[in-house]
Amino acid sequence: MFLSTSASTRPRSRSWPLLERQGLGMWAYVVLTELSRGAAPTRLAPARAVDVDKTKMVAIIDGMEAEGLVSRRPDPDDRRARITEPTAEGRKRWRGARAAVRRMEDGFLAELPPARRAAAPAAPRELSGEPSTRLSATS
Repeated sequence: MFLSTSASTRPRSRSWPLLERQGLGMWAYVVLTELSRGAAPTRLAPARAVDVDKTKMVAIIDGMEAEGLVSRRPDPDDRRARITEPTAEGRKRWRGARAAVRRMEDGFLAELPPARRAAAPAAPRELSGEPSTRLSATS
């Protein structure tokens, strides 16, 4: 576990300023990444995908809605649920942040030989046995 933790600390700490330049916090970036996959319409879906308590996810999405990053509308199939969708502004910030994070990741992985570089992104998922959506915001 130490290897995984130490290997992820450097890129993670470098990604925070990149996200902040786009006006996103880490959780907003993670939620927008899940929403960009098109499979997380309600607040429970991203909460499950990133293993966050649904109460915390409500607070995260409330903040994102207040910033104009997401909007919520009633779910036509379940009157108790609300569908969460990224706004144009949310998509714009996410795309900018994603591009910056990918450039940083490419630079970080450039230190590896080509064969190991190609295998590196899948290694944490394979070692942990966790589904990829629970580990990564790299889509």
